[in-house]
Amino acid sequence: MERKGKPEENDPGLGEAGVSRREVLRRAALYGIGLAALPAIASGPGKIGSALAASPEAQPRRGGVIRWYLPDDPPDLDPQMSTISSTQWVLGMCYNGLLRYNVGPGNGPESEAAATPVPDLAERFEQPDPLTYIFHLRSGVKFHDGTPLTAEDVAFSLNRIRTSKAEFQRAYAFTALDTVRATGDRVVTVKLKEPYAAFINQVAAAYTRIAPKHVIEAKGDMKQVIVGTGPFKLQEYRRGQRMVLVRNPDYFERGVPYVDGIDIAIMPDNATQVAAFNSRRIDMLIVANFAQAQTLKSVNPDIVVQEYVEFRMDALGCNTRVKPFDDIQVRQAMWYAIDQQKIIDISFQGRGRKQRSVPPAYAGWVVPFDKLPLSDAPNLDKAKRLLAEAGYPKGFSAKCKSVYRYTQKEATIAAEMLKAIGVNLEIIDVEYGAYLKARNSGDFEVIAFSIAPFGDVEDYTTALYHTRAGRNFGHWGNAELDKLFEQGGREGDVQKRKAIFHKVQAVLAENCWVVDLPRYMTFEAWHPYVRDYVPAQNPEKGLSFWRASLAK
Repeated sequence: MERKGKPEENDPGLGEAGVSRREVLRRAALYGIGLAALPAIASGPGKIGSALAASPEAQPRRGGVIRWYLPDDPPDLDPQMSTISSTQWVLGMCYNGLLRYNVGPGNGPESEAAATPVPDLAERFEQPDPLTYIFHLRSGVKFHDGTPLTAEDVAFSLNRIRTSKAEFQRAYAFTALDTVRATGDRVVTVKLKEPYAAFINQVAAAYTRIAPKHVIEAKGDMKQVIVGTGPFKLQEYRRGQRMVLVRNPDYFERGVPYVDGIDIAIMPDNATQVAAFNSRRIDMLIVANFAQAQTLKSVNPDIVVQEYVEFRMDALGCNTRVKPFDDIQVRQAMWYAIDQQKIIDISFQGRGRKQRSVPPAYAGWVVPFDKLPLSDAPNLDKAKRLLAEAGYPKGFSAKCKSVYRYTQKEATIAAEMLKAIGVNLEIIDVEYGAYLKARNSGDFEVIAFSIAPFGDVEDYTTALYHTRAGRNFGHWGNAELDKLFEQGGREGDVQKRKAIFHKVQAVLAENCWVVDLPRYMTFEAWHPYVRDYVPAQNPEKGLSFWRASLAK
């Protein structure tokens, strides 16, 4: 099959559990005779590292060029419109926000520290009342073109991000804002319409980057240029081939970055990526799956391999304006017919986690799988009974739009499982641009989709299921849920807010607007001469390079 897909947004294309679709179908054929027939995957302590990062190097060596890759060309470079992964990774090396997440040496991707906002362009902020935030900017910060950063740039950027047009995909995160104004040379004041508990988390997220007002006013957007304030700046870009970033000598944090630059190849094919890694033509690799991680370790015993779970949601989204998916019993029947553990065994070689709505990595916020409604799945008898009660005793046929490397393999296995209750779900491979258009416009019966934002629990709940949410692809949600979202958005007490979002997860689990699929484990590898590189959650990956160094 032609590989048409690219990782979007929050769509973490590099981390896909890389088993070919042919192999998935072969393994799925074993479903009827039991998974004991699947080959065992060797495991053992010390072979694959955990998500706890190693201690930082005492004296990082300066100089050298890190060689990395992207799986596809960023479609554009605007930091305030696009949420596409490849774009965000590069821009994370070149831009700053008011705040950022504390990714860095010692703070692994599942650590509490890496999910904690810290100062970036704002050296501090204050909240004099529940509706007001005042940010105080660092002095002496310059954009890559030499222009000083001002409070006007910050106010302009925050107002632009919340533009109510479809291309500004993070506008939903700032609907609670009333005004954003420069109230001094280095002071920005934000007024909210109502208390908004997620505000600081959203300000720290990768997508909330500050761009120069004068460049946007001159060019109309930032789609073809990178002019940030970050530790690296763009020196060369040959579309479809490579991007070259070099150290920003005017970066406000003295001594950072340690390397002279980052040479990024555009490298879509995993086999090419692996060959480049084994020959040391690239220094890091996001590994396709556990088996590949083991193979790499056997070929290169000295490499570092780290395993962790990403903040990500994989699912089959039902369009509730299309019959029979307007019927809760039909959606519940689909849920009961799908065995997440068998998908993990078939597609992920046993290295994955079952999940519902909120990713399992959201410690403290996620309700355990077995504590939610319908947790007795899989149950084919219940599935068949629900379908019969809905008026489909013999099942039905529907089409599921999908894109390669983007939940398609899991959807293929789920479709095989649905046949047991008479549901023929045809998996349609769609060109990436057409797929996004269909998803965003609701032009589908069922869609296999994935998102991986990293900001707040609302990104996996309110942003998808509020009836007025811009990313509510399948017309999901109801008035009861909207009330919970509004309560959770206003609640400032963390424990009370968690309790509200626990109720949200119960409603989502009961209604099955989205039929959840399991999550595979992510593996990253790097050569031992790379020091202080720390994997990060998907959109924050650019931060991983800020303090990396080369010991060669």
